Amino acid sequence: MTYDYIKVDREVAIEASKRLVVDSIWKIANIELTRGVTFPQTQQIYEGR
Repeated sequence: MTYDYIKVDREVAIEASKRLVVDSIWKIANIELTRGVTFPQTQQIYEGR
């Protein structure tokens, strides 16, 4: 099996990683909490607001 890799800009990779972190936290929070948290709320919590 072979994989084709694409070179991406460093800034694009960093932004994608940040998005994945917030997305993972949001999914876990919605599993653990009965009321749930919206994605924008999770992003604000992650950013420390």
